[in-house]
This record gives sequence, C-alpha cells and structure tokens, in this order.
Amino acid sequence: SSGPFIGEVLTGKIARSSPEGLWLTVGFFDNIFVPPHFMLDGSEWDPSQNLWVWKSEHGEAALDPRFDSPVRFRVTNSIFKKEERPLEAPPAAHADVGARVHDPNAPPPYQVMASIKDDGLGLVIWWE
Repeated sequence: SSGPFIGEVLTGKIARSSPEGLWLTVGFFDNIFVPPHFMLDGSEWDPSQNLWVWKSEHGEAALDPRFDSPVRFRVTNSIFKKEERPLEAPPAAHADVGARVHDPNAPPPYQVMASIKDDGLGLVIWWE
C-alpha cells in the first residue's frame, strides 16, 4: 500500500514529543514527525513539562499527548530508509545484530515529515 501523498492533509493524534519535535500517529502508522520549523510560530519546547507549547496572543496551548486531541497536519515529505539487514542469517553469536531492527530508537524504515504550521492545522480545537 502506498503512504500518504505530499500535500495531503490528515488528522492524527500526538504520540510523543521531544525537544527534536513532535511525533504523530494515525492509529495504524505512527512514524509521522513534525520538526520545530514546521510548527506554528511561537511554538516552544517547555523542558519543565516535556511538551511543546504554542504561545500566541490568546495565551498558551500545550501540545499534550495525554489530552488525546485530534491534530490536523499536512504531509510535507516521506522518507524510505533502507534497513541494514544482514544478507544471511547471522550465527548465534551475533544474534543481537538482528535485534537492532526492532530498536525503538532506531529511525523507522518509512517516515513521514509533516507540518502543523498553517491556518487550520495543529490541534483541531484551536480552529473550532
């Protein structure tokens, strides 16, 4: 199946956040990454809350995964990464090489880059 196309607007939820950016999920797929430069102007990482916070003239809005709020985003890019799998099954002594594929911190083989920077994007409740 093909992934989302560039420019497509989708609705997902915040999976997790880190100083590097925001990870979104659409349920079956959760490798959707929003870097800070694709967030609304005024978005800042708050180390005390471990959250991204959007600061505007209307106040502050935390991008908090615990709220489970829908987030509208635009697909800006998608990246396929080659998995570095050994060509043949490794000997038992090197069985941990295969485990690397399941490392949760490793970059996913397919990743979508997304933007929540434009009007109508970001937390859906902001625009209701």
